[in-house]
Amino acid sequence: MLEILLVDDVAQDLKLLERTIRQCKILNPIKQLASGEDLLSSFHKNPGERYLVFIDLIMEPISGLETLRRANSLGLTSHSIFILLSGMNDLKRIKEGYQLGARTFVMKPLRCEDIREIFHALKTVFSSRSMPDGEILEWINPPLRKSPATQIRLSALA
Repeated sequence: MLEILLVDDVAQDLKLLERTIRQCKILNPIKQLASGEDLLSSFHKNPGERYLVFIDLIMEPISGLETLRRANSLGLTSHSIFILLSGMNDLKRIKEGYQLGARTFVMKPLRCEDIREIFHALKTVFSSRSMPDGEILEWINPPLRKSPATQIRLSALA
């Protein structure tokens, strides 16, 4: 199952982001990371592993953009999906993030609607591709429950 990595240097923002994702009924494991260095370390410990990465643009000691730049130079962006986060709508940084391989940008604070839109878009992209190792995204309705909320499971097949 595809692991979700949350990268932000503000602990309260990490907690809020995880809570928002859980409120959206996302079933995947979530790991909180306090820096870009922690993210790069996770990549090195698990080479080739796929992740869905929500990363803040403005962090210390290295920014989200610098982290993305380093991941890109190591070929790690082809294995993972990067989503940029920021409380500021800085078009120059956002554009640079896209050039470095980010898939989308979302303003903080995230809302459940934002999360649903991201997962819907990712499902559309990956279900339209012919993936050699199968589907990356899989949506599952909750069993024995009639609810407008859809439980979502992201699958990464090895």
